Formats: sequence, C-alpha cells, structure tokens
Amino acid sequence: MLRLLRPLSPLDRVPPAFVTAGMTGIVAGLGWLDHVFGTRAGLSVLYPVPVAIAAWAAGRQNGLLVAATAMLAWLLADLASGASLAFSSVATQQLLGHVVLCVIVALTVSALRRTLNALEAALERERTIARHDPLTGLVNSRAFRGIIDAELTRASRTGAPLTLAYLDADGFKGVNDTLGHSEGDRVLRAVAVTLLHVLRRTDTVARLGGDEFAILMPETSRDDAIVALAKARDALARAMAADGWPVTFSVGAVVAGALGTPAGTFPLADSLIAEADAAMFTAKRRGGDRVAFGASVQGLQGDLFGLR
Repeated sequence: MLRLLRPLSPLDRVPPAFVTAGMTGIVAGLGWLDHVFGTRAGLSVLYPVPVAIAAWAAGRQNGLLVAATAMLAWLLADLASGASLAFSSVATQQLLGHVVLCVIVALTVSALRRTLNALEAALERERTIARHDPLTGLVNSRAFRGIIDAELTRASRTGAPLTLAYLDADGFKGVNDTLGHSEGDRVLRAVAVTLLHVLRRTDTVARLGGDEFAILMPETSRDDAIVALAKARDALARAMAADGWPVTFSVGAVVAGALGTPAGTFPLADSLIAEADAAMFTAKRRGGDRVAFGASVQGLQGDLFGLR
C-alpha cells in the first residue's frame, strides 16, 4: 500500500542537491514559458509540481527553496508581461495565493514523506519482532517453519541434501533454579551468539521456545552435518565452561534428501521438525550430551553418537 503512495521513490537514489537544482531549473523554465506565452496561458498552476517533488525527495527546506524560486519566476514573468503589481490588487492577490499554495504544498508533502517514513520504519520493526525471538534475536518458531518450507522447495528442485538439527540444553533448569532466570537468559543468549558465530552464514539458527533451538543447514549431507554439529557442540561446550554453567546439549538431527533424490520426495516442515525432535529425545534418554540422527527420507536407520 505504501509503495502505491510513493510514486517518487526512484528519486530517493538521487542526491538532494541534484533534485533541488533540477526542480529549480524546471520552475525557471516555467517562468520563461510564462514570459513567452504570457501569464494568461495558465502555466502558473504547474509551479507546485516541482515544489512537491523537491519537498518529497529533498526535504522541507529544499521544497521551500524551490517554492521561493517558483514565486520569483512567476513574478518576473508577470512583470515582463507588462503587469504592474504595485497598483493591481488582483495581481497582488494572485501572487499571494500562489505563494501560499506553494508553501502549503512544500510543507504538506514534506510532512507526508516524514510520516510515511516513520510508518514504514514502524512496520519494519513489527515485522522484525514478529519473526524474531526478543531475547536472543534469533528467528522464532513461526518464521523458522516458513524458512524450512522454502528450503525444502528449493531442495526438491535441486536434489541437494538438507539437514535439520534440534538442540535442547541439558541442565538448563538447574541454572534457572539455582542462579536465577537472569542468568538463564545469559545462557540462552550465549547459545545464540555461539551458534551464529560457528555456523555458516547460509545456515539458519532459530529459538523454538524455552531452551530449545534448531539449526537448518541447506546443502548439507549426513557426513557434513556430523562435522558441523561436532564443531558447534565443541564451541558451545567452551562457551558454557567459560562462565561455569553446568549445561550440555542433546541434539537430534535428520537429513532430508541427497543428490539424485527424486523431486517431490521431501517431507513437510512439520514432519521434519517432529523427526528431529524425536531424535533429540533419543539422545536425551541415552544420557544427553550427544547427537542422535533420526531416519531420513532415504530410510536410513537412526543412529547415535556422543560428542565428548
């Protein structure tokens, strides 16, 4: 909707000084045409147009500057046509009317631009809040499912493998109970920072709720996932030890597809998450602090290994 209200948005890429100079040149040209054809040609109604453009693209002050130039051009064209404004109340009223109109246009358009900018910024903040966890800044559960759907669609076309890992913090409740929730929040933020630092930029890290996190790794086979998750868990272990937090991580992972997988054989996001979640509980039942792989699309048997 806002884009429909911003037909002049391409001018945002033009420096304000250039816009102001261009609009000043246009009003000067209108003044010359007024002189050539006479003010009765009615070209004065066009003066607010460059004023509005300048106010929109270059701000209120530049809009008022172009408005002043427009009034000067109109006055000079009128004088050149033989009018005597000093003794013509009608002409004086016309001039004042044009001055007021152009000033109102400059002020109104610049105020509208500021309002639209503020509204767009507010909407962008709302979109960010709606898609991200406020504590860690990670993608939230709802947005994460949309990302999984998009990556599954892409993977179904290319046949590339896709790995989803589900992480649960072992011992996190004890941190909250003994050290307080503020310390627990520090743990969660440390997990987020560590995962974002150690994983690829193409991977997506999400907080699904509580002490549960997820990692989506496009174009990642089972062997690649083993290496990546080992690296991530090592980094998490160092981060927890650095602050003396007795927290480890149970990880469930599932691989969807592989090179040569027929199109349309990839699962839905919810089923992929459920399978990774089940694998995580398998790791937790075996004592935690380890990674379990669930059955993938290819029907691989679930397996379990510890990362000490």
